[in-house]
Amino acid sequence: MAATLHRNEPVLPNWVVWGLGPGAIVTVIGLFYLVWNNQFAAPAAYLFNTPTQEVEAGYCLAAFQQVQTGVSGAGNFISEGQQFWIKRLGSFDSDFSKSAVSGRAALGRDLQKIQGREREWIREVVVQCGDKSLNYGAKYSSFD
Repeated sequence: MAATLHRNEPVLPNWVVWGLGPGAIVTVIGLFYLVWNNQFAAPAAYLFNTPTQEVEAGYCLAAFQQVQTGVSGAGNFISEGQQFWIKRLGSFDSDFSKSAVSGRAALGRDLQKIQGREREWIREVVVQCGDKSLNYGAKYSSFD
């Protein structure tokens, strides 16, 4: 049985179906591509506005070392974090001591800016550096 077209049903002109249909599909594909491509637009961010990965590692190492003085015993998060950042800092081709000193200087500048809240800042730095180290592949046995 053939379908009958009733006169009161709206009919889309061919130019609408064949013109706007593929145009809408191309638009959707283009938007998906732009969203996908946008993920590569931002450069890798280093913590606390450090200019390089080496200085970032030195910054985090300095923070973990400041906290280390108040924590004893091996196998805790602080000592494991310190060992991770030492290893990471040593993995770069640049001078270990120069990067460590640059990171410590950057941490010192940040601590001078926030007089009176140094402990909170160090705590926040250790948390953020711990999170970043997990992104870099650190495994903490103290979390097991």
